[in-house]
Amino acid sequence: MSRRALPPPAADRREGVRGALLHTLPGRAIVVGLGVKIAVGIVGLALGRVPQFFAVVDTVAGVAAACGLAYFAFRLIVLAKRRLLWRVRRKLILSYVFIGFVPALLLVAFSLLCGFLLFYSFSSYLVQSRLRALSEQARFLAQSAALEIQRAGGRDISSILALRQANAAREYPEVSMAVVPLNRACGPQEFRMQSAEFRILKAGPWSHVDPPTTLPSWIPCDGFTGVLEHALPEVQRHRLPMTIFLVAQTLTDESLDAWWVRTPPPWPLTTLTVDEVLHLRELGVDLQSHSWAHQDLPELDEDACESDLRRSREFLEDLLTAPVPFLAYPRGLHDDGVRRAARRAGYSHAFALPEGPERVDAYAVPRVGIHRGNSTRTLAVKAQRRYLDVRHSRMLRRRA
Repeated sequence: MSRRALPPPAADRREGVRGALLHTLPGRAIVVGLGVKIAVGIVGLALGRVPQFFAVVDTVAGVAAACGLAYFAFRLIVLAKRRLLWRVRRKLILSYVFIGFVPALLLVAFSLLCGFLLFYSFSSYLVQSRLRALSEQARFLAQSAALEIQRAGGRDISSILALRQANAAREYPEVSMAVVPLNRACGPQEFRMQSAEFRILKAGPWSHVDPPTTLPSWIPCDGFTGVLEHALPEVQRHRLPMTIFLVAQTLTDESLDAWWVRTPPPWPLTTLTVDEVLHLRELGVDLQSHSWAHQDLPELDEDACESDLRRSREFLEDLLTAPVPFLAYPRGLHDDGVRRAARRAGYSHAFALPEGPERVDAYAVPRVGIHRGNSTRTLAVKAQRRYLDVRHSRMLRRRA
């Protein structure tokens, strides 16, 4: 009895890429979804737009194709996990990936991050430099216009403003200017106009913002009288002690211009009057000497220096009817002869402004200079208790 040969097992039609796409539900979803999207795309090209119904069909086809792809991706991950994770060779491959590829990837990521931070810092520097340059240019335009108006005695302001704006518009097409009344003291009385004396004058398109009706509060008002009008209220509000060092000759009939200011505003600086000084004394402000005429004391001989400092002390004591034992050297400059002159002139202490390490004693007490243009951050640093130690240390001097 002969045995009949068994038929060969039927091949699984789902094997292979073609079988997976044509003989499985996820594969058919991918094929049909892609076919529908192609058809909808052709219809859209033919009609110039995709009708609402076809757009819905296109979305459903996209979802079906995505589901099919997700199914095969999941199956691929399961298959890869089954074949790789439990074999030593595959484990070694994974180890090589984590040992070599991941650190390299981290290095690339950190390099990109550093590059981004460097680019950000450099871009910030460029923007700040440009804004600073524009600010200085705006200040120059305003100061030059103010000086020309001042030279004209306040006459024909409209023509001056229009001419200045037209000249500036060649470089800055949208530049606008305005002359507005003051709402606070700013400069000496002879250079002020009260709000009721003139109307607001403007030149330029003013397309970016409406012209101001008065001087904005964020525009500074430079001058020594600002100590009384601006600094004193803040000092009183925070209950801080305050000492003002006075150049004595500015309080006399012969007076003295503030020639020592290196970057003055466009109008003449105003110093405190005798009445204002006496008012500050009544408010409890400590008033001391800043020499007679704000000369560079090391350039004087010792007798002339003593005469200058003694004259200042005696004048202020007569004016204030109080002792004036403290002296602030003009610009903080001093030497052995200046210190001896200060002692003989009757001062108990004198304040310097050292730029490096120097001996500290009663006639060379270091102080911190706060200058025009110092930012809030700079002021915060200079207010630290250890700032003087670091600023005037010998180590910093050697590095400089």
